[in-house]
Amino acid sequence: MTTLVWNTTCAFCEAVAHYVNLFIKKSNSFFISAGYARAASHLAAQGYHKEAKELMMYKEEEISKL
Repeated sequence: MTTLVWNTTCAFCEAVAHYVNLFIKKSNSFFISAGYARAASHLAAQGYHKEAKELMMYKEEEISKL
């Protein structure tokens, strides 16, 4: 009986840990992307359109590595 409860609890904990880890990774990617977008927006507002475009292209390369 103890083994059955323990295995069920472990399976539940592993599933929760998996989804928490997934949520953290996705949240991190979102905030990184938002930061790059904000920086590019400020560059474009100041007239640095070429630099803003380069930053967004660099962002796509970095996000794809995650």
